[in-house]
Amino acid sequence: MPRNNQAIVSAYGNRTAVGRLARGESRTLAANFSALLDGATISSAVWRTTNGNSVIFGTASKSGGVVSVLVTAGSGDCMVKCAATLSDARVIVQSWAVEVTSAPWYSGEVAATAGAESASV
Repeated sequence: MPRNNQAIVSAYGNRTAVGRLARGESRTLAANFSALLDGATISSAVWRTTNGNSVIFGTASKSGGVVSVLVTAGSGDCMVKCAATLSDARVIVQSWAVEVTSAPWYSGEVAATAGAESASV
């Protein structure tokens, strides 16, 4: 199971989470909207990135008030945004600054290639 980078979404303060991944590493980014639901449910969520070379989206999922997506680090830094649409028509956003650390190339290692720049659930 990959490591999880969870953000507890709040109506107050700076809501940009920071995720640091090594090139080639897979990790789940999760946004916990539970505190802001006020009886509503999450109807859908869309994940987007500013750079499809930095993170490659895998499978997105939702469970209760938490939505998540599996990402694989490529090359370079980027921003990732999750926009959740609630059953009462509100849209709540959580963002991440994703830092992909440069690492030495090892024998036989294959670089991750650009992938989908969005994922939905």
